[in-house]
Amino acid sequence: MLTEFVDLLVAGDQSALVRYIDDVTTTKRTRSGASYFATLLVFAKAAGIRHMILCCDQLEDFASTTVSRQKRSVEVERFRDYVLELQPMSDMLSVVVTMHPRATAAIADMWALADLPSYDYARAENGQRVVILETIKTVPQAESLLAPYLQKYRTTGEHASEPLYPFTEGAVKSVLDHTLGKPRDILRTAAALVDAGAVDNWPVISAERADRFLETFSLDDDDEPTSAPGIVEVNPWALPERAN
Repeated sequence: MLTEFVDLLVAGDQSALVRYIDDVTTTKRTRSGASYFATLLVFAKAAGIRHMILCCDQLEDFASTTVSRQKRSVEVERFRDYVLELQPMSDMLSVVVTMHPRATAAIADMWALADLPSYDYARAENGQRVVILETIKTVPQAESLLAPYLQKYRTTGEHASEPLYPFTEGAVKSVLDHTLGKPRDILRTAAALVDAGAVDNWPVISAERADRFLETFSLDDDDEPTSAPGIVEVNPWALPERAN
């Protein structure tokens, strides 16, 4: 299995490599994922890359109610082996993990038994390595989050210099209130408002329009912002105001 993976890496055919990875079953990914990762790191090291940062999102999945206590313990110890014990991972990796507060208690005992570094933010020695991500509490903070998000998709035109266009300050406050300051939901809700504005040709997204839209709008944890049906690469900043 790994021989074919190595052959594809050596061949340099990116499309064939992507097809191969996509065809790997979930069972094989679970059983052999570390082997694939270690192989990739060996190639990286051979290319002169001596250090890599591994970002692990959703580490709280260890604490999922669908995962048995025994399975949690096994997975935590496997995580320890991959990042602290096994080569070449342990020599090459710095690991950044995210952890939901509710998950910390669920795996605290297993984490300690696996002799993994403490993530207790109250301990003085963790002050330089544990970061608490607070919710966004003020409109200026929300604006600072939204501005670069909007700038990425902004086109030239009369509003190009307005960092929050098409949102008014009142609309930003509406988004902040609706999402309770959760950064991901602020961005997803803003995307939904842009889609709605594009469909209805809003000249701006005002507080009134935002409030009306958000009365019936919600985001589940698994939701992702998507464009409205039939809208592809719409540029809402260039849409003319709809005639009354």
